Amino acid sequence: MLLAADPHSAIDIDKLVGWLIAQSEQTSGCPESFCLVDVNDNDVYHKSHIANAYHYDRIMLSRLVYETPILAQARAEGHLLVIYGREAERVAKVLFQRGFKTVLLKGNTAQFKEQYPCLLEPSIDFVKLKEIYEKKKNSVFGGRLWRSTSASRIKSVTRDERAEKSKKVNSRPTSQSRKPWL
Repeated sequence: MLLAADPHSAIDIDKLVGWLIAQSEQTSGCPESFCLVDVNDNDVYHKSHIANAYHYDRIMLSRLVYETPILAQARAEGHLLVIYGREAERVAKVLFQRGFKTVLLKGNTAQFKEQYPCLLEPSIDFVKLKEIYEKKKNSVFGGRLWRSTSASRIKSVTRDERAEKSKKVNSRPTSQSRKPWL
């Protein structure tokens, strides 16, 4: 079945870490409840996966009974499924079409481990995770610019600069003084 547009959104690992921290501190800023779903092959899942992530075998999608107990519970309770791994985009689309709330987590476990090594340990050390998250957020490459994707492309313009620019635009010659195209 073809879709006109992608109905689900995608997040990066920084957004997920923000949600995990907000959830652990019981503050606002994260979805009410979400489940991490790893759709990598079984051997890859057992080598390395995000702590508390559930494994879902992609082959199950082709079966008539594709719901595992975790998916059935997620549907019943309205949990958001954060899906990552090999062919995660396809799995997220199919599960969305079947009535689940899905979000695609961009990246792979190697990238997650490089940025947040404590995420892939048997249990998450939230103190360490928050420390890494805050350090990254407030780093030289971060801070205000880290939270805004377009901020690095936008030049700050003062009120005087805007007024000067508008004067230049208004002082351009009118169409009467321009030569018409022949």
